[in-house]
Amino acid sequence: MLIADTDTRNPDPAVYRALLDRVRDGATLAIADYPRHWDEANLTNHLARPLIAATTGHDVPQPLAGDLALSREALAAAVRAAAALPGALASCTNGYGIDAFLLLTAAAIGPVTSEQISEPKQHAGSFPHLPAIFHQAVPLLLHMTAAWSPLRTPPVNEPAVYRAADRALAPDSLRAMLTTLESLAPLPDGYDDEPWPLPVADAWHAVNSGTPAVDAVHQLWPHYLHRVRDWLGSGQHATPRQRAHNLAAAHARLHTVLIPAAGAS
Repeated sequence: MLIADTDTRNPDPAVYRALLDRVRDGATLAIADYPRHWDEANLTNHLARPLIAATTGHDVPQPLAGDLALSREALAAAVRAAAALPGALASCTNGYGIDAFLLLTAAAIGPVTSEQISEPKQHAGSFPHLPAIFHQAVPLLLHMTAAWSPLRTPPVNEPAVYRAADRALAPDSLRAMLTTLESLAPLPDGYDDEPWPLPVADAWHAVNSGTPAVDAVHQLWPHYLHRVRDWLGSGQHATPRQRAHNLAAAHARLHTVLIPAAGAS
């Protein structure tokens, strides 16, 4: 099965053929790996990618890419897994949670792979849908990674490679984005004592210990917004190399703090 992101503005049939070829060659799921502009893919870069890598051992650069192919076996497993989800989580698969759900379901039964694309993805802006994306994708991410057993962590000898493509943001656009973020939730209490990505580890550990994923997501939301505010505010002055380094450092930090927590649960 091929799934294409319908808001893509430059669809390339060669990408879809390559994804299908990866599945025909034995992958359970193949997903596009586009470079993303530094101000985009905030949920992917700050939360989804490092969390999936730290808990499953699958470091998928764009786990929410929207363009993917999956095998017949993966599709059957997804149908079974969806039927077993609690109601609050099942509804997330009907929205922005579907990418993470399919990826994590497929990864549990066979190999997943990425097809690297050279040009940044051109698509309709996702920033206006940030609350919906977060509250539909993150409950499934926490629920499914907390249930992953045994944990298969990736090697940490080499830093993760992040392709945060450069572009200039107009001052008015950046100011509007920061104003929107500030309006969504107040600064979390004690945020200085718990720098990112420690709140992600706390949320994962809470779900692993029995807290409903929806409740953990509610607690994580203001910390995530603060992270995105910091990223956009500082990123406008950073070089592409600095941005990639900062993302890779946070990726490694989550691995470091999450795995000891998992062992204690």
